[in-house]
Amino acid sequence: MLKITRIKKTVLAFILITLFILSTGCNLVQMKPEAIKKQVVAKIEDHKILKHDFNLYLFLEKLSWQIQGQTFPSEGEQLENIKNSVLDNLVQNEMLIYLAKQEEIPVDEEIVENQLIELKEFLISDLGGEEEYEKTLEDNNLTDTEFEEFLKRYFSMNQYIEGLIEMVTKDVSVDEQEAKEFYDENQVQFDPSTAKAKHILVNKENETLAKEISKRGKAGEDFDKLMEEFQGNENILEASDLGEFNKAKMIKEFSDATFALEEGEVSDIVESFYGYHIIKLEEKDEKPVKQFDEVKEEITMQLELSKKQEEFSKYMQQKQEELKIEKYPNKL
Repeated sequence: MLKITRIKKTVLAFILITLFILSTGCNLVQMKPEAIKKQVVAKIEDHKILKHDFNLYLFLEKLSWQIQGQTFPSEGEQLENIKNSVLDNLVQNEMLIYLAKQEEIPVDEEIVENQLIELKEFLISDLGGEEEYEKTLEDNNLTDTEFEEFLKRYFSMNQYIEGLIEMVTKDVSVDEQEAKEFYDENQVQFDPSTAKAKHILVNKENETLAKEISKRGKAGEDFDKLMEEFQGNENILEASDLGEFNKAKMIKEFSDATFALEEGEVSDIVESFYGYHIIKLEEKDEKPVKQFDEVKEEITMQLELSKKQEEFSKYMQQKQEELKIEKYPNKL
């Protein structure tokens, strides 16, 4: 099993931001009295999930909104939907831990302890010392023990998930024939050719408008001015410079049409799922498709990962149906 001996910087930064926001007085989550914190919000068989656990998860959700510059709702249907979603995520994670323990998946406590020590040292240093660290916890009705237990559970869960996935998918494999079939059917993915282009995308209800724009572009009108003219039109979904892109990154209809153009040429209308594209090719750099032997290992890993995800998803679905899971959203 893969064992992570150091905490990723993103985890450190995320938890640091969490504590920083708490320490500056932003009441993203108002901790409840002890009696409420111990309320049961869900059960997996005989395992109880407490309101305190839910509050921590809800806090992380609110923080996520804030980091993305979004205003977290304070009431109403949207808030209720978010709470239910958070509860679902909490139950899903607790189910993973429950199953891992049932399967006796081991956890290396030394790794967990080292991760905890490393994180605490980092936070104490960055928050300005032991006193500030303790004050941050105290201001949010968290004891050092509670916070340590939360972090230990998080670090343990990573090992549980790795072990569970390894157990469920240990027999998954991909042979060379499967990899070759995938290569033959998806060669565009291994085409390193690139292009620079601009396009105007018209919605599907306005083919006539798309043809008009294409006609004007093909007649030699300045494409930048065409984009500017139609950017505010309600029938235009996009009018932009796409910059440089790889052939495999665009949908097939768009890529095929783009690479069929000569540099400086404007396309006829190109229909796709999104609507009608009018494309102007700025430049292209066409290269040969990578040989199978060059990408065989990459394909094998990709297919194996996909198979493992599918296998693990089936396992989780089966266990979800077998286990007695109860949720109490009225206690949120």
